[in-house]
Amino acid sequence: MTATAVALVVLSPALWRPGFLLHYDMVFVPDLPLSAGTLGMDGGVPRAVPNDTVVALLDLVLPGWITQRLVLVGAFFAIGAGLDRWRRGVVTTVVATVAATWSPWMAERLAIGHWGYLWGYAALVWAVVGALELRAARSDGDDTRHHRAVTSTAVGLGMSALSGSTGAVLVAIALVVILLAPGAGRPRAGSIAVGAAAWLLLNAAWWFPFLTSSSSSAADATGVRAFAAGADTPLGVLGSLLGGGGIWHEPSWFPERHAVVFAFLAAALVVVGFVTLLRHLPALRWGIGALGILALVLSSLGSFAVTAPLLVWFVETVPGGGLLRDGQKFVALLVVPAALGWGVLAARVVSRARGTALAPVALVTAAVLPVVLLPGLAFARGGQWVSSSYPNEYGAVAQRLSASSDAAAVLPWRLYRQYGWNGDITVLDAWQRLSSSPVLVNDDLPLRDSTVRGESAAADRVSRALASGDAAQVKAALSRAGVRYVVVEKSQPGADDDIRTLNPIGSVVHSGRDLTLYDIGRPSGHDGPQSLGNAPWWGATGLALAGVTLAAGTAWLVRRRQFERGAERHASGTSQ
Repeated sequence: MTATAVALVVLSPALWRPGFLLHYDMVFVPDLPLSAGTLGMDGGVPRAVPNDTVVALLDLVLPGWITQRLVLVGAFFAIGAGLDRWRRGVVTTVVATVAATWSPWMAERLAIGHWGYLWGYAALVWAVVGALELRAARSDGDDTRHHRAVTSTAVGLGMSALSGSTGAVLVAIALVVILLAPGAGRPRAGSIAVGAAAWLLLNAAWWFPFLTSSSSSAADATGVRAFAAGADTPLGVLGSLLGGGGIWHEPSWFPERHAVVFAFLAAALVVVGFVTLLRHLPALRWGIGALGILALVLSSLGSFAVTAPLLVWFVETVPGGGLLRDGQKFVALLVVPAALGWGVLAARVVSRARGTALAPVALVTAAVLPVVLLPGLAFARGGQWVSSSYPNEYGAVAQRLSASSDAAAVLPWRLYRQYGWNGDITVLDAWQRLSSSPVLVNDDLPLRDSTVRGESAAADRVSRALASGDAAQVKAALSRAGVRYVVVEKSQPGADDDIRTLNPIGSVVHSGRDLTLYDIGRPSGHDGPQSLGNAPWWGATGLALAGVTLAAGTAWLVRRRQFERGAERHASGTSQ
């Protein structure tokens, strides 16, 4: 209930208006198709798998705007439900929920549009609570508590797999550190092995196609500097991370965090909450302490001259090393335990002050402080997040592209757009989600002082051809990439130059207010994005492994939940 209330305050009024919240990487469409891209079978790096797969499945039965609201509000609800599994009383749960959901980490990920990270964060809450309870239950010999803890941990694993690679990595780190730390209640080696196997199978939807991806297996090291944690407060990088923020993306920073008092209190809240949890669970202090230290180390690796070269080497050398680039995300490993501890502290103060006027004051102060320190998050970031509807023209062109097995490309050749119908807010190009056929886009990421190179060789060839200004070279590069249709976003800067380039080599098949669609003829090659029909069999293998494991795990969880309820009723009857 508390988490849902927070979601309503954070996302209103945009939540109630028709249309989609579109900003930065927050891209939803009216009907996301099940395509090679959403299923991780197009040969590219499967960054949006399986979260786009989940959205596409929901869109089969729901309008896209409802899916987006369900996904966003559902992430908050899942966080609150995970914290409720800790069962430390109403005060602890309510205060911890506010601290976890109204946090700089959540705020900045919402601001940049990383909705999949929110579900990874929710999965982390379930996993941390489950692991802490599992250690305590094994130490106390409490079977009922043990059953509940296993269920929480399993839900965290499954939820993290559905959220994508970031959530899966966060959950894996938390479980390994907490469950294997010295002290009483460590699980058996067999249980750890089963959990590790489950993690691998559940996440096969993204790591399996990555291993066979036709794109570069090593990430661009430029991203190490570009995605290093930043100082969004006057306290520097470490102080900002301690306060739960520090994302690299400056437009996602909140102005109030620039005030020294606010920054200091935010960091103090996290530190005090974390220390409180250490003192509350002394038997698990090694695991909790290691988790906090690891969170700060991983999140700050790319931010300092001493450690950045090590991270560059790792990213350039190790396949999948790019998972460590956006270091600030690992601060979630600190924020979640700190929220639990903040709730414990509030409950202690309220308990000691019970019967006096101080009790309600302490409760309100503890619950409201995270909100007071970050007021800019309220009401869709003060109205900056708006709901917009795609012009009808987009649906018509998308339908035409989807009817073809050939790929399309989108010009002007840039990854992010600013649309007048969306309030000129910067947003990721949506055409890869609007069409079920493959769509080639420029996957280079331009930043303020650098560009992070993309993985697509076909897109790189098109970039060079467009830079030459030679229409014949442009057509050859597009044709080699399997592209037949070219969508020109007429409202974007540079569109007139692109139209002049395309006029000699293509025929106009649609011309409207916002879009012009060109047909440049049958492609000569197919080394670009693949369609579902000719996707390699191994792409389906990873998805199948994850799907079967998820289905089996869900059935197991249902049966275990029934057993858990029976054990709780038995324990309740025995105590009476």
